[in-house]
Amino acid sequence: QRRANALIPPNIDRSSDGERWDLRARLLLGLLLHAAAVSGRGMNAVRRWAPGGAEAFEEVRDALRAIPKGGAERLDEWREYCATNDKTRTSISNTMGAAVAWVSDDTARAIGDPRPDDPALIDLRAFITRGETLHLVGDGDADTGSRYAPLVSALTAEVAHVARRLAVEQGGRLDPPLTMILDEAGIATRLPLDRWSADMGGRGITLHISVQSFAQLRQTWGVDGSEALRGNVGTLLVYGGSTSAADLRDIASLIGEHLAQLDADDKRYIPVLTPAEIRAMGEWDAVILRRGMRVFVGHTPHVLERKHAPKPATLTRPLGAQRPDRITTGELEALFTTDTRSADGTNRNSDRPDDEQSKDHQRGDRRRSDGGWGDRGRGVDGGGR
Repeated sequence: QRRANALIPPNIDRSSDGERWDLRARLLLGLLLHAAAVSGRGMNAVRRWAPGGAEAFEEVRDALRAIPKGGAERLDEWREYCATNDKTRTSISNTMGAAVAWVSDDTARAIGDPRPDDPALIDLRAFITRGETLHLVGDGDADTGSRYAPLVSALTAEVAHVARRLAVEQGGRLDPPLTMILDEAGIATRLPLDRWSADMGGRGITLHISVQSFAQLRQTWGVDGSEALRGNVGTLLVYGGSTSAADLRDIASLIGEHLAQLDADDKRYIPVLTPAEIRAMGEWDAVILRRGMRVFVGHTPHVLERKHAPKPATLTRPLGAQRPDRITTGELEALFTTDTRSADGTNRNSDRPDDEQSKDHQRGDRRRSDGGWGDRGRGVDGGGR
């Protein structure tokens, strides 16, 4: 049932008719997942059973009868579903069908529905306790991305569930801690981050959540959920470029005001940063709001802009050379750890010595200072009122 809940996330409006159908679909999907597990079938069977029908009824009935505890009650639920009117059954089956649409893709099915004896099957407990890294890359395509979102969400939710259990077994906090970096969280997944963010930090699980805008938060988690999520975060980074006047005003209000002496007779409170200044921040500049600290503006360089970061070409091979289907963990680690300096002090990613590149960085800092932002990290006094 836990995995069915992850495959069909809560409706934003929990008082709507849509949530009522979603709830019934979750309960029934959990029943079908149980039937498939006890009968040795996979997700293809679950997708085939969802619409009902005589063959599906018999297969699920026989599987549920084999369950010694609770099987009779689940069989009654299945009979009720199959006997309901066509309109109701269609609404429920369509919801379940969307949750398991990824099964039609061979690659997605190999990831989400492997054989129990598959040697590549990941052991999540071992993965977390060893401090290993797992990359889940969803499809960003507008047409197909929604098909894979339930699978990515369910896999991510399972990692979080196992991490929570391990934290409880270890006395409340996970050791070593777990970091979950959820990029484009409003598109790639549908996770209950408004609830996760309330207690994950206390369990040794750090969440890094990125979205395009506050509007996307509201679109994905609703007004109440987005406010809860924003209220739970320990650190908030806001980049420039937004054209939402309301969101920019909210951020300017959070930053606060300070007392300014405008002239000999004019001393008053003014915004530390105006909405227009926040919108016009430079690339990779961000307003950083952290609990217990004054607001400041910082610079967050791209990983490939770091001084000794190798070029992306590090991960390529000559044309025609044999290469595996995916980049190895070792190659990914090399991207962040390789020292690109050679013995003569030059940077292999540049034709010029390091000292010349350092001077360029210093000149760049001065240009940023001339533009009004000061150094790469500048505290701003938002504590006036």
